[in-house]
Amino acid sequence: MSKPVQIPLSEVTGQPYYSLRMEDVPEWWVIGASCMACGRVEAISRRAVQRRWRGLLLPHVAQKLRCSGCGNRDHNTFVALRKEAR
Repeated sequence: MSKPVQIPLSEVTGQPYYSLRMEDVPEWWVIGASCMACGRVEAISRRAVQRRWRGLLLPHVAQKLRCSGCGNRDHNTFVALRKEAR
């Protein structure tokens, strides 16, 4: 299976990554979490992130992520994966 295309959120929003909140990313983008240790990329539930960490900057939320493949908790990031069909 091929790796999903990862688009930096700063390219999608036009804002620097360090200043982004989930609310800043257009709703039609599927958001994923990327592990810097093993390279695993998984789609995440935007609603779950917003419900649990509403208003927090995405780099701060990314520090709380754990890779379901290798267990890594360091330097994980959020990425855009694709546009959802409307």
